[in-house]
Amino acid sequence: MRRVPFIVNWPVLFIIVALVALTAGLVLQNLNLLPLTVQTWWPVTLLVPALVWLLIALLRRNPRQLLGSTTLLGLALGLTLITSNILSANTASVFGVAAIVIGAGLLLRGLLMNQQPI
Repeated sequence: MRRVPFIVNWPVLFIIVALVALTAGLVLQNLNLLPLTVQTWWPVTLLVPALVWLLIALLRRNPRQLLGSTTLLGLALGLTLITSNILSANTASVFGVAAIVIGAGLLLRGLLMNQQPI
């Protein structure tokens, strides 16, 4: 059996595939090609893993995972607020909500995980 000349980094591959799927979903949503139920509920598919990732990062006291999970949580919350018609549908509102949640994650990291390098 022949060995592959490179090593597959599975977490990075998963992130790349997830970003491609997210981009395809955003393009389909902008073209209004998604059914109404999918348009309403797809940000929840980002919100649930972000919350689980945040809890795991807090339990493991891992500052890098905490910052990554709060970034995903901020983007998911922004997209959820847009699909719920609470925010206007523009990029600034999504990144505004993401910045607030990332700031809260930085505060949480500073309060709970002091003296730990990033």
